Amino acid sequence: MYKLILCKLSEEIGKKVSSMVANKTNVMSHKNIKTIGKYAMRQLSFPEVNDPVIKWFPQIVKINNQNTTYLSQPDGWFGLAEPGKPPIAALATFNKAFNTAWYGYYYAEPEIRGKGFASELWQEVEQHSIANGSHCISFHCFGGLIPLYENKGYEQTQVDTLNRARLSEPYKPEIANTVETQELSNPAIEKIMAFDRKVMNGLNRKDFLLSLFSTPNSNLLLATKDDHVCGYTVTLDLYNELYEDCHYHRHISPWYAETPEIAQRLIDATLSIESIIDDAQPRRSFCLDLDCSNPSSTEVLAKVGVFKEQGKLARMVKLVGEGEFRDKPVNFYNNTMNFGFCDLGTGP
Repeated sequence: MYKLILCKLSEEIGKKVSSMVANKTNVMSHKNIKTIGKYAMRQLSFPEVNDPVIKWFPQIVKINNQNTTYLSQPDGWFGLAEPGKPPIAALATFNKAFNTAWYGYYYAEPEIRGKGFASELWQEVEQHSIANGSHCISFHCFGGLIPLYENKGYEQTQVDTLNRARLSEPYKPEIANTVETQELSNPAIEKIMAFDRKVMNGLNRKDFLLSLFSTPNSNLLLATKDDHVCGYTVTLDLYNELYEDCHYHRHISPWYAETPEIAQRLIDATLSIESIIDDAQPRRSFCLDLDCSNPSSTEVLAKVGVFKEQGKLARMVKLVGEGEFRDKPVNFYNNTMNFGFCDLGTGP
């Protein structure tokens, strides 16, 4: 029989992650990579990133300093800026799974839109990702932008649904009483990685997960059996404009399990633990993204019974290397990637 364990970040791991982020931020090269018009393209440091991100994505950063997960990666942030001025366009990239460079936080100030500067920044970052060993580039976009990215060589591989649960009272509080609490130690992290590697790979996967586990107010819930990890969820603060009546949510991501039974138990326990926490903002609103090509995750979420679909995002992909994705496109496209229940039998 498996058991559920709520992991709390140890002081040792917390210091390790802080040091990792600081070191990788400090070694970023800030030399100009290329001149695009009157702007210099270069990799950005954390102080340079922070102000524009707060300006461009205030709802996200106000609740959760998510950009630390990007800064923990060697790729990081790239931007266009005039000498001595803040970035006028930026794009973040990191390698999270399947040797895929994931892009996000793409933005350009209104005065340079439509002039090709941001597109050229994108193209240069693509070349950087390829040079760093990525076999694939991927990101989410709204349906209306699909033709734009298809013209850049991307294809839509799947649709992810945005699912929302709004609870009026604590969710099955008796389940929380069955969950043990332990400190997240180095041995526990290695057990998580041993399980995670069955579902994912990635050049920097461990660093990404460590930064995710150390995010303020995050909760890591493990399912274990015979001292081995057989599933886990991570829950984070989020303010997301993609969901209606935008306000504070708890975002469940990742969500992985060996079986549908464990997957459902993880979601039930996550909602139970979260919804009984008594803090400044009651945790009664939850969101979870699902890969529509994985019916198992949809079926499990339907059995939980409290989530409703709120919208859809397209996942765009471009293959840029001669790696496993050209050889095994079915396995690649059918995996859940970064969200949702994953059948271990379909891994690469």
